[in-house]
Amino acid sequence: MKHACLVSVLIVALLAGAALAQEAPVREYDLRYNPQAELVVQQQLGATVENVSMENNPLGIEGWMRSNLQCTITALDAETQTFTMTLELTDIQQAFNGQMMAGNTEACMALEVSPLGEADVEQLETADLTKLDQAGIPSQLLAVLCHLVRFPDHPVAIGEEWEASPLLQLAPKTKPIALNVTTKLVEVKEEREASLVSQITMYVPTFKAPNPLGYGDPVPINNGELTITDMWQVLDLESGVVTKAKGNAIFKAQVDMGGFPLNVQVDWSLAMAPQPETEEPTTDPAAQATNVD
Repeated sequence: MKHACLVSVLIVALLAGAALAQEAPVREYDLRYNPQAELVVQQQLGATVENVSMENNPLGIEGWMRSNLQCTITALDAETQTFTMTLELTDIQQAFNGQMMAGNTEACMALEVSPLGEADVEQLETADLTKLDQAGIPSQLLAVLCHLVRFPDHPVAIGEEWEASPLLQLAPKTKPIALNVTTKLVEVKEEREASLVSQITMYVPTFKAPNPLGYGDPVPINNGELTITDMWQVLDLESGVVTKAKGNAIFKAQVDMGGFPLNVQVDWSLAMAPQPETEEPTTDPAAQATNVD
């Protein structure tokens, strides 16, 4: 009899616990930019060329880029419901096949952004985002993609995904192109840091780039497709600034080699991390961004 009573009590307790679990509301987060005052964040941006292949044949080409990155955001304008995000690259260093390369050491982009991450391409002041460094890395574009997040128009729970097709103007006086972006909220730490992971695909208009063989004049790049897989970003929910990011990128295109179109693929890894507070030699941003996931 006692055993029967004990079993009954356990069953009631389990059922009560299950009922409470079912009634517990799912925590949702209203993700958005909401800057209340001007904020300046000092960061580092880095990328490495992992592999370059032509017609599926590795070329043995390596390269890297490192840069200081300053993100400045203004307070949200109550009338326009936008704010200005300025991304300034300085002290750009780059190497190609073990040799330090000369080139632009600075670049600056300014975007008018809504709380949901919609960039006003008509008011976009930018350098040429299709421009590759001499090391073959689009540092300006990567800086924008690290910081620009397209948020959903509704609160989301951890594990929820959403899709967006934001417009981005890659160069002055060019037609904006759409990015296909799928983003998921992975976790929220201490109600302060939200970890996001995205897959980003974009088709790049024809442009000229350094010859992938490492010599000669720049060559036309056609039918370009850039895919960023597993782009991890850490968003500070209080300031609305992306503090860390890392990911891998694959660029596929056809290179016009004197009238002969050849398929080329470039694999990059990229990382953005906070600038060290103490004055130290430039470090690898990837080492500082390892904890974003």
